[in-house]
Amino acid sequence: MCGYGVTAAQDLAEVLVPIRIRISAPKITLRTTMPYIKQEDREELNTRAPQTAGELNYKITLLIKEYLEANGMNYQNCNDVIGALEGAKLEFYRRVVSPYEDKKIEENGDVY
Repeated sequence: MCGYGVTAAQDLAEVLVPIRIRISAPKITLRTTMPYIKQEDREELNTRAPQTAGELNYKITLLIKEYLEANGMNYQNCNDVIGALEGAKLEFYRRVVSPYEDKKIEENGDVY
C-alpha cells in the first residue's frame, strides 16, 4: 500500500494512463493581405518587377501561397518552403553579395 489505501500497482497505473491532449491547429486561410501594398497597386505589381523591399516580399509571398495551395498545408510543405527560402538566401549571398563586398574592399580598402 502506498498511502490512502491504494496499492503501488494502482499508483503506477494512474501515472501510466496516457494523458490525452487535444491539439488542433487553427485553420489557416492563405490571403494576399499585405498591409503596405495597396489593393489597387497589386494587379499592376503582378505585371512588373518589384521596386521596393515590400513589393519583393509581396511577390515572394504570392509564390509561397501558390506552392502551399498546390501542395497542401502541412508541416513538411512549410518546412520545404523555409528550406527553399534559406537555400535561396545563402546562394544569393554566396553568388551576389560576397563578390560585391570583395569588389568594394578592393575599391575602398579593408576594415580588418
